Amino acid sequence: MLINFLNWCWIALSTGVTGTAIAYLLETVLKVPLRSAKARLVIGMVFATVYAEIFSLFYRVGVLATLGLLGLTLMGAVIILICNRRRARGFRQILEEYRGKLRAVRPWQWMTAGLIALFFLAISASTPYLGDTYMYHIQAVEWIERYGIVKGLGNLHFRFAYNSAFECLAALYSFSSVLGQSLHAANGFYAALLVIYCAVTFQWRPGKKCRLRISDLLKISAVIYIFGRLMSYGSADTDPLVMHCITYIFIRWVELLEEREKRPEYYGFLCVLGIYACTVKLSAGLIVLLILSPLYQLIRKGERKKILVFALMSFLIVLPFFARNVIISGYLLYPYAGIDLFRVDWKMPVSVVQVDRDGIVSHGRAIQNLQNWSELSMAEWLPIWFASLNLRQQLLFVLDLFGCLLFLVHLIRKVVQRKKPDGFDFLSFVSVVCFLFWMLSAPLMRYGEFYIWVLAVMTIGGCLQGREILAAAASIVLISEIISASTLTLPDVGLVVPADYKSFYVEGHETDLEYADGRKVIIYTPNEGGMSDYDYFPETPEEGQLKDLIFRGDRLEDGFRSARTE
Repeated sequence: MLINFLNWCWIALSTGVTGTAIAYLLETVLKVPLRSAKARLVIGMVFATVYAEIFSLFYRVGVLATLGLLGLTLMGAVIILICNRRRARGFRQILEEYRGKLRAVRPWQWMTAGLIALFFLAISASTPYLGDTYMYHIQAVEWIERYGIVKGLGNLHFRFAYNSAFECLAALYSFSSVLGQSLHAANGFYAALLVIYCAVTFQWRPGKKCRLRISDLLKISAVIYIFGRLMSYGSADTDPLVMHCITYIFIRWVELLEEREKRPEYYGFLCVLGIYACTVKLSAGLIVLLILSPLYQLIRKGERKKILVFALMSFLIVLPFFARNVIISGYLLYPYAGIDLFRVDWKMPVSVVQVDRDGIVSHGRAIQNLQNWSELSMAEWLPIWFASLNLRQQLLFVLDLFGCLLFLVHLIRKVVQRKKPDGFDFLSFVSVVCFLFWMLSAPLMRYGEFYIWVLAVMTIGGCLQGREILAAAASIVLISEIISASTLTLPDVGLVVPADYKSFYVEGHETDLEYADGRKVIIYTPNEGGMSDYDYFPETPEEGQLKDLIFRGDRLEDGFRSARTE
């Protein structure tokens, strides 16, 4: 826990300082203030991820990457001082400003934040138990730590081609070169921040003359989602961060609407975060529909310069992501072989891409061991999927169907009454589209569970906001999750150094490749459900895949290509 706490401090310091420096520069260009700590931490997180992705294109993400980030953090501090000097503010005034902000935090908020942070510190310092972590997450991060990027890596293990931007962020803050094992504490850090944000900014109080707001319901839903996935926060799981981004986007967007914020720039920043979320996981794809609202406002105002700034930020976010995709799999987007723009020798076979994509969809629909799964209509697979849900998820799904109907009636009524849709209507529309996209693609709960919460809150909650029955229902679910979390046992929490990974039986296969010290490269295949641990590197999911594998050179970093000709 102690090492993870120091790691969290470094994450907060580096992202906070760089995010603040970038915020100052953006304030100058966009002419809007970006003073809140949450906005600056989010900007810093996006910057750190893009930096790690770009660095990985040229070198391994290890000590040098950390030193580079330290240099950028110091540069950010200099920019902050220069910007404040121009505003006739010295170092002492800056300190006084931050002291004033800290003094404004109430004791109960400090206590709440401390308890939440301690709870997630304990989880992040325990042994990861998530299956996918051992299938490919830790190995994917380890490749970034050791080599940065390798051509055709998806031919060694098809799951490496998923290429989540979070894996580069995890490698940047893993400190594996120093500690000998990856910390993987970033998920816990951002989960703690989101829960703290939801807790200390919650507005409604029982018995007070304060209406229950939609943003309050979204905050309760966010905490319920996070407490339902606690075992993800001690691992390098790629699912939590994308859901955290989507959660924050919806909460903050609703808060801005409730505050009657008219400036489209603030909504534009949330859209850029949505673009970032897509690089973490493609399941966030249709969140980009949010762009339509601020884009329309900026076009109407003739703010071409600001549009270009937002477009440039989005381009800088997706460019290294696309570059890594092409180098790892040969495709701009994986697993979508239809977008085939590059002729490279390491390109993954189309048949492998298609099988992987089919597996993602069938698994998401809870269809197991059916050869003709693609022939099943929605009426046939939907009952199978519904039966795989727990009771709460089933109730939420039924509420979502009712919510879609309710939203359609609401829109028809507005058309009949010749009323213009407002910001809440637009956000509800986006939540409906995101939910339908998730349902019709791969509706696995961990891919998009928060979508079913958002849809219910935005449609039903929007119609019934202010009713305390909603707060009572949501609070009951939240309390049940907190009670469940309190019974969670973490016997292997490391008080100083976080607990190590689980061990699995693997089989080694010697190759003709050699490491720099002359040792033969051994590729491992797991014997237990496709799972391997951090020490057995590199790994491929099954021995049969080695038969289709061709080495592109004499070293691992030269990459891999497939022997299949298609």
